Formats: sequence, C-alpha cells, structure tokens
Amino acid sequence: MESEGKEHRTEADELPQTETEGSDSASNELSNSDMENRFKHSPDQQALVALAKEANNERGGVTEGEGKTLVDWGKEVSQKPGDVFDESRGPEMHEGGNIGQHYHVGGVDHIPMKNDASESKDRDRKK
Repeated sequence: MESEGKEHRTEADELPQTETEGSDSASNELSNSDMENRFKHSPDQQALVALAKEANNERGGVTEGEGKTLVDWGKEVSQKPGDVFDESRGPEMHEGGNIGQHYHVGGVDHIPMKNDASESKDRDRKK
C-alpha cells in the first residue's frame, strides 16, 4: 500500500524524453483517438478475418484453391508492408512439426489445408 503524498513511478517514467528539434512535445505523442484507430481493421480486413476464422474453426480448413484466395485477399487488404495481412502466406508446413500443410491469413494462424477430394465428400454428406 502506498503512503499518502508519495508518487508512484514506473520504469517508463525513468526513460529519457526525446523531442525532435523544432517541434513541441504534443506533436510527438499519439492522441487517444490515434491510438484507438491504430489497432482497428478496415471493414474488408474484418471480413477476411471472419472468413479465415470460419474456415479454421467451423469448416476444419480450406482447399488449396480457397487458401490461395484467402492469401491473395490478405495481401490485397494490407495497408502497409509487413502488417499482419501482408504477411498472409501458405501453404506451408513446419519441419518436424505436427501441423500439416496450412495457411496464415490476417493473424489467423494454422488454417489447415484440406485436399479437394475430402471437400467434395463433405459437400456430398451434407446433401
């Protein structure tokens, strides 16, 4: 418990404050709204993440063609090089791992690749 009048300091308080020459400190800090918007996805990105999660959690994976489409869409909705959408990739397999061929799309990892034959069997069973 802290005593009254004693200031609580963190490691961040101890870091040196730097400013760019000729600028005021307010311009070096992100506003609250900038911080909130920094981590929001566009509607297209949100839709892609929803599709990737559905493929991973409810459908048990994607065919090679579906995976390629998700990866292509990930790169299309990327807003800057190196973001989680730009890093969409697959199919890949980790050496020595227990995960088979899979995709990474918009931060949804290890979406299994199903072969086209198993996909058509799933459709036939639903009919």
